[in-house]
Amino acid sequence: MRWWICILIFAVLLSTPDVLAQSPSYSCTDLTNAINLTTSCEAFTTCDDTDAVCIQEGVSVLLDVCSQARYSDCALRTVLYWVANHNIQNDDTYLFHPDGFQPSLLATVSAFDNGDYQTAVLEFEDITQSEDYVPYFTLEILHGILYYADGDYDQALMHFNNAIDSDMHPDLSAFDNPLAYYFRGQVYRQWGDEERALQDFYTYDALATERLKTRLPLSSFRLALTNIQDQVLYPVFEYSSYGYRYADLTFAEPLDFQLSYRNDDDTLVISGLLERRFKETPEILFLERDPNNPSDYYLDLNSETTYGTQVDSYHLKITVRATHLNYYETIRHSEGTSTRVGIILPSGEQDIRTISSRRICDNSSLSFIQFGDIVALNNLDGEISLIDDPLLYDEFVALDYGDVEDTDTPYTVIEDPVCYDNAVWWRISNGTYTGWLTESEPLQENFFWSELSSPYRMLPRQLVETWETNNSGLAGIPTPLEFLGVAISGG
Repeated sequence: MRWWICILIFAVLLSTPDVLAQSPSYSCTDLTNAINLTTSCEAFTTCDDTDAVCIQEGVSVLLDVCSQARYSDCALRTVLYWVANHNIQNDDTYLFHPDGFQPSLLATVSAFDNGDYQTAVLEFEDITQSEDYVPYFTLEILHGILYYADGDYDQALMHFNNAIDSDMHPDLSAFDNPLAYYFRGQVYRQWGDEERALQDFYTYDALATERLKTRLPLSSFRLALTNIQDQVLYPVFEYSSYGYRYADLTFAEPLDFQLSYRNDDDTLVISGLLERRFKETPEILFLERDPNNPSDYYLDLNSETTYGTQVDSYHLKITVRATHLNYYETIRHSEGTSTRVGIILPSGEQDIRTISSRRICDNSSLSFIQFGDIVALNNLDGEISLIDDPLLYDEFVALDYGDVEDTDTPYTVIEDPVCYDNAVWWRISNGTYTGWLTESEPLQENFFWSELSSPYRMLPRQLVETWETNNSGLAGIPTPLEFLGVAISGG
C-alpha cells in the first residue's frame, strides 16, 4: 500500500520548484525538490560534521542544481538548504520530539523561499531561544545567512564569526569551514572593506575544494597572487623576559609555507605558517609594510587567549634581507614577553642551523662559552647545583653549595668543555665554589611554541650585554644569524 503513496507524493513534489512553501513536510525530498533536486539526499545529509570534503561536495551538488533552476541567490539558498537538510536528517531527538525544531526550521526555509527574510529570521529565532538549542557551527552559518539576506550585516557578521570561533567548537577546526570565510568576506565586501574581504576570500580559496570553488567562484575579486614562493621557517632561539632569558630552538622542526606580495609589495601575504594558537586567526595572514622601515612587515593581534593564559598582544614581524628573511614572533602576556626568532629561506636550500660552528657536542644546543669567560647564571626558577664530575652525573654527586646564583664575585670558566649526555659541561669557579654545570638544559617542549627548546643556564656575560644593547634584532636581541654565528651575504 505504501509504495503507491510514495510515488504519488514524489510526482507532486516534482511538479513545482517551490513546493516547500506550499506543503511543508519533514521529508528531505521536499527541501531538495524546492530547487528541483531529484537525486538522493544521502550524499550530503549523512556527512560527519568534521568531514570538510563531504560537506563541500554536498553543497557543490546543490549549487549545480540551483544554477540549473536559474535562481539568482544560489550561494545563500544552497547553503541554507544544506544546513536545514543536514540538521533535520541527522537529529532524531528533534525529529520525534513533540516540541522539536523541524516545524520552525521548515517555516524558516519557506519564508526565505517567499523572499520574506525578516519572517525567516523570526522563525529561526524561535529555535535559537529554546533551551535545547546548541549553536553549532552549521547553524551559526544558517543564522548568518538569514541576517545577510535581510540586510542586517552586523548580526550576520556576529554569527559568521561564531561559526569560525574555535572556542565555541573545540572539537572542530575553523580551517575546515571555508563557507564561513566566504560569507564573512561577503559582509566585508558589502561594507566596502576590501582588505578584510580579500583576507577571508584568500582563506576560502585556500581551503575550498576545487569543485566548490568552481561553483562558488570569486570572479569579481583578484585572487591570483603573483610570484608565489615556497619558503621554510627555521626556528633558531627564543628570548623571554621571565624565567629563562634565552633558549635554543635549533632542534625544532622547520615549517613549510608560502608567501607572496600584493599592492606593489606593500603587503606580504603568508599562507600555512602559523599553528592555530589564537581564536579567529586565519590561515592566510596579511603583513603590512612598516612605513618607517620599508624592509619590515608586521601584523598585530590583540586580546587573545591561549593555553589558559591571557595574552595581551601578539606581534609578528618579518624583515626582508637580500638572501633570506628574519622572523620575529612575539607574545605579550600576564607573565612577561616571549619572542620566537627564526630565519626564512627558500625551499630546497640547506638548513642553515646545521652549519653553525657553535654546536661543539653532538645533539646538544649551541654553545657560546669559551675558556676564561665570565658567565651570567640563570637558575631557571629552580636550584643550580654544581657537581664534582659530569661523568658521574647519573649518581648526581652534587657539591654542597646550596643554591648557586650570581654573586658579587662572578663565576669564571676554568676548564675546556666536556661533552656528556647530549650536553656541554663547563667547570666554573668564583674563588669560593668550584664545580661543573651544563651550559643549557636538556631538550624539552616549549610551553608557548609547542616545539623542542633548550633553555640556557649560563651564557657569557659580555655576550649577553652586547646582544641586549646593539639593537640589531627586535628589542635589542640578536638576529638569527648572529645567534647561529653564521655569516652570509645580506645578513
